[in-house]
Amino acid sequence: MIEGVARDNHPPLYFILLKAWAVGFGTSEVALRFLSALFGGGTVIAAAATAREIVRARGGALERSHAAQAAGLIAASLVAVSVVQIRWAWEVRMYSLGTALAAATSWAMLRALRTQTAGAWVGYGVLALLFAYTHYYALFSLLAQAIYVAGSIFLAARWRPGRAVASRAFWHALLAAAIVAVGWLPWLPVFIAQRRQVKANYWTTPVRVEDVTRGMYRLFVVPENGPIGAEEAWVATAFAASALFALLACRPRREELYLALAAALPVVLPVVLSRLGTDVFHPRYLLFGHVHLLIGVGVLLGRVRDLRPQVVAAALLVANGLAIDIHFWHHMELFDKPGMRAAMALVNAERRPGEPIVVSMSLLHSPTLYYVEDKRNVHLYDNGMPVLHYLGAPALRPGEMANDRALTRYRQGRVWAVEMRGGGWGSYQVPELAGWKWIAEYSFPEVYDVQGEVVISLYEVTARAGRG
Repeated sequence: MIEGVARDNHPPLYFILLKAWAVGFGTSEVALRFLSALFGGGTVIAAAATAREIVRARGGALERSHAAQAAGLIAASLVAVSVVQIRWAWEVRMYSLGTALAAATSWAMLRALRTQTAGAWVGYGVLALLFAYTHYYALFSLLAQAIYVAGSIFLAARWRPGRAVASRAFWHALLAAAIVAVGWLPWLPVFIAQRRQVKANYWTTPVRVEDVTRGMYRLFVVPENGPIGAEEAWVATAFAASALFALLACRPRREELYLALAAALPVVLPVVLSRLGTDVFHPRYLLFGHVHLLIGVGVLLGRVRDLRPQVVAAALLVANGLAIDIHFWHHMELFDKPGMRAAMALVNAERRPGEPIVVSMSLLHSPTLYYVEDKRNVHLYDNGMPVLHYLGAPALRPGEMANDRALTRYRQGRVWAVEMRGGGWGSYQVPELAGWKWIAEYSFPEVYDVQGEVVISLYEVTARAGRG
C-alpha cells in the first residue's frame, strides 16, 4: 500500500489510518465514510478549542468573561454548518483529517506559546508532523505557523536576535521544528518525485482570476456541480475578503493576525506556484485556510460585548449556512442518481458465473471492483496508452488490464462493459469487437456532474473476438 501511495500524489497517513480502521470496522460504505465523518467532528471540536485559545490569550477582562466560550461556540457552529466542510467530511479521502489537524495544530501552537512548556511544544511538533503526512497543502499552513512563531519570539525579544536565540521559547520552538523536519525527512525523496510527476502531467490547469473567485464560491455556497456566474463568484470572494479584512482591521492582536495569515497563505501561495509553472490550485485544497477563516469570524463575534447583536449575528450566519446545506442537498438529487452502486446491483443480479466485465476507464475500475460480488474476470480495458498516475495507475495490480488480444479468449457467452458517458472527464467506451452482438444498455447517472453517467452495455459473444 505504501509503495502504491508513493507512486500516487499524496502523503500516506490517511491511507494508513483507513487501513487500520477497516481492519476493525470493515469496508462497508458506512464504515469507510464514517472515519471521515469522525474527523469532521474533530474539526468542529478543534475549531472551538482554537477560538477559545485565541480569546484566552488576550487576557484581562476578556479572559474573565464569556468571550472565550462564545467565540468557541460560534466558530464550532460555523464549521459544523459549512457546506464545503460537510461535503468533504463524507468523502473517503483525507480532507477532513487535514482540516482537523489544521485547526488542532493552530490550537497546539498557540497553547505552546502561552504555556512555554516542553511538553506542549512536543505535542505541537507531533501534530504538525501528522499534518504534514496528511496533505501537501499542510506545508502552506505550517509555514504560516512558523512565521507566526518566529514573529512572536522576536517580538518578545524586542527584535534583538541575541535575546531571541537565548530565550526558552526559541529552543522549544526549535525542538518542535526538529520533530517535523526529522520525522518528514524519510518521505522527502517521495515528495520530490511526486512533485516532479505532477509538474510534468496533472489534471489541474494554470490558475486565472476567475478560478480564484469561483473557488471562493465553491467554499461558501455550492462545492460541486453546475456553472458559476461571475457575479455570484465575486460576491463570495467579497465575503471572504471582508472577513479577512475585519480580522486585520478590528483592533487585532497578534493571534487574530495569525488567523488572517493562516487563512490567506493556503490561497495565495498555490496561486504563486501556479504562476511559476506548478499548477496545484484547486478549491477543495483550500479547506485548511477556510477553516481558519471561519474560526476568525467566531473570534470576532466572540469579542462583541453586547450579547444581543452577538447572538443575532451568529444566528443569522448559522441559519444561512443551514439554508445553503439544504439547497445543496436538494441540488445533488441523490435519490435520482444511483450511479455505480445501482449499476453493479444490476450486474450482480444478472451476471452469470464466469462472464467477464470490461471497464472502459481507470476511474471506474476501483468502484467496479468494490461493488461487484464476483471479482473474477474483471478487466480494465487496455487501449494501448499508459494509465496516468492521477487516473488510478498506482491502484492497478498486475494482470488487471486486458487488450483486444486478451479478450479474444472469451469466445462465447456474454460480456458486460462498464462505461462512462458525459461529465468532466468525457466519455469512455469499450470498443465493440468482431463477434460481439449488442444486446442492451443501461444508464445510471452519478451524483456529481464531473462523473457523468455510468453506462452498462451487454454483449453476446458468438465468435472469436477481434476489433470491429
